[in-house]
Amino acid sequence: MLDGQYIVLDIEFTKSKNKTEIIQIGAQRLLSYDYGTRIEEGDSFNKLIKPLQFPNQSLLDLLGIKKEELQDAQNFERVFQEFLEWVGEENTFYVIWGTRDSKVIRKECNNYGFNQEFQSMDFIDIQSYTMLQEKIKDLPSLKSMVKKYDEFEGQEHNALDDAVNTSKILKNII
Repeated sequence: MLDGQYIVLDIEFTKSKNKTEIIQIGAQRLLSYDYGTRIEEGDSFNKLIKPLQFPNQSLLDLLGIKKEELQDAQNFERVFQEFLEWVGEENTFYVIWGTRDSKVIRKECNNYGFNQEFQSMDFIDIQSYTMLQEKIKDLPSLKSMVKKYDEFEGQEHNALDDAVNTSKILKNII
């Protein structure tokens, strides 16, 4: 436990043969005081990202994103810079559901020159943690784990909704 902040982070991305692109970053800030004995919910961050290659309609339908929304969005470089400014200089741990998101973020950071910023990000995979603690062998869905503690809010595969729901698991663990 730390004094500072947990940034519960989720991304949505496209994947084609040669390219993976993040198209949404969602995050929920949790503030930790007295080494985790007091947790307060903070603000959130949610931005769509304009991809170089637009995803097919079936993926957009799954994510609940309209093509026009992506066309009007800013590029990864701009959105990630805004995200880093939103995070600020606090003592920070990034909490994710599974290992995939950190790998995709690393790849995008490498592509856009954010290597140093990525190296300073400490990730906690809460999915692996809960699997270990509860002796679960098969990868549990986020929705199934949230339902153990609370109601699932919003839409699955929406980066902000998934970050908010992951924060419910984190608060319960802390």
